[in-house]
Amino acid sequence: MKLKKIIHSYPLDNHLILQPALSNQFLVLNETAKIIWQNHERGLSRDAIRAVLIQKYGISQEQAAQDVASVFNWLESAGLFDDPATSVLMSVNEEKEISAPIPDDCEENPDAGIQSGYSFNGQDFIIYYGNHQLKKHIHAFISHLEQTPSREHITIYHYTRYGSQIAVKKNGEVIALEQEEYQAQNILLNEIITDAYPNIQVGAIIHASAVEKDGMCILLPAQSGSGKSTLTAALLQAGFTYMGDDCILLESSSFDVLPVPFALSIKENSWNVLRKSYPELDTLPVFHRLGKTIKYLIPQDFLRIQTSQRAPVKYLIYPKYDPDTPTDIKEISAVKSFQNIIEAYSWIETDPLCLARFIDWLQYTKSYSLSYSCLADAVQLTTNLLIT
Repeated sequence: MKLKKIIHSYPLDNHLILQPALSNQFLVLNETAKIIWQNHERGLSRDAIRAVLIQKYGISQEQAAQDVASVFNWLESAGLFDDPATSVLMSVNEEKEISAPIPDDCEENPDAGIQSGYSFNGQDFIIYYGNHQLKKHIHAFISHLEQTPSREHITIYHYTRYGSQIAVKKNGEVIALEQEEYQAQNILLNEIITDAYPNIQVGAIIHASAVEKDGMCILLPAQSGSGKSTLTAALLQAGFTYMGDDCILLESSSFDVLPVPFALSIKENSWNVLRKSYPELDTLPVFHRLGKTIKYLIPQDFLRIQTSQRAPVKYLIYPKYDPDTPTDIKEISAVKSFQNIIEAYSWIETDPLCLARFIDWLQYTKSYSLSYSCLADAVQLTTNLLIT
């Protein structure tokens, strides 16, 4: 069975990470799968690989045959030996071809009355919105960055509907055509973020929150609905500085956090918990996104964020709110940390040298899982990490 792709491999703990070249698809192999893969790469037959497993682990012929078949079936289903398919773990930010060209006169022509100018890290830009509904979510997320552009050369975005899809254009060029509004929103916001750091190579965009204190950053990667934004809002009240929420940029050599002062997304079940600390929640408009009811909270300290000031990551903490579980924090392995980042739908630069640096950085950065039912206890446990 021959490989249909170039596959890069990276050791992490006693595991092996496989990455098909130029893709953001990753497979994490445990020790047994790693042995099977490495011996397959050396050209050993399945019979010879089974013999290796029997000698190493003292298992039966039947068990060895079962293990080898299971790993090969898994790798084949992931597209390593056959047509590309979605990885068992993830396939994130795959490049999409735009099926048809979009004419300049989209179905919804944004007029001069539905536009706003913004500035982020010295980069001025204007967004022309196809209608007020499309403007609603994007503007709420970045409304505190609104100002009249002061430069002659600025970036122009169009965010409009084209039939049943949403088109994102940058300086007249279509960069995305999406069925789902949230996907178009993410693409537009990611473009704005990366444009804000034109001279910096980004090594990863992590779906996370980030806070900083005393020059040390805590990165909080998690899937949507985990309670990371709620924990972040509470940490700000405990003296941490806001670095960003949802889209966190890591520089490609040091993997320091680059500040992105967009709004915090606070879901409905957290409003009562945070109301005492953030009374403005009562008056903020309500939005509906991906079946969830949210409000966008602008941290009061966002004006103090200096985008030129990177923050090295001291710890990665993976929060998960669970009302039925005692609040507890536990150190986890680097490979578990990597799996958590991938499962949170993050993007990692696919250049082999950059990816190798990222995995090496992850190996030497302590990671923790934080399960919490009490927000105050979660804040205390997080704060304690910085003083131990």
